[in-house]
Amino acid sequence: MVIDIPTPFRYNHREGGKLMNRTIIDLYLGNIYPAEKEYPKTSEYGKLNLEQAELYERIERLLPKDEKKLIEDFSQYALELSSIHAKNMFTEGFRIGMRLAAEAFTDEKK
Repeated sequence: MVIDIPTPFRYNHREGGKLMNRTIIDLYLGNIYPAEKEYPKTSEYGKLNLEQAELYERIERLLPKDEKKLIEDFSQYALELSSIHAKNMFTEGFRIGMRLAAEAFTDEKK
């Protein structure tokens, strides 16, 4: 669910204001969710995703019916590992960004 904040209530740091900026509000409301980003099928990611899906189907067709659970389990573990990796990289990137922002406002003469 995306909740939109009417324009008069948005904070613009150049004009001043009493509410937090739009990104903080959107993050709080759950409007920012990078894990659901969609990629065009023509992008590098989209092409690799299609190739992976085709490869999965080819492997699945080669396996006997009673062994198809192996490829399903393998794919599930790969998905979970990828999700954990993405979360960790997002978190680390955010931390680095915050350190950079903090350094930008630190007086080097002290």
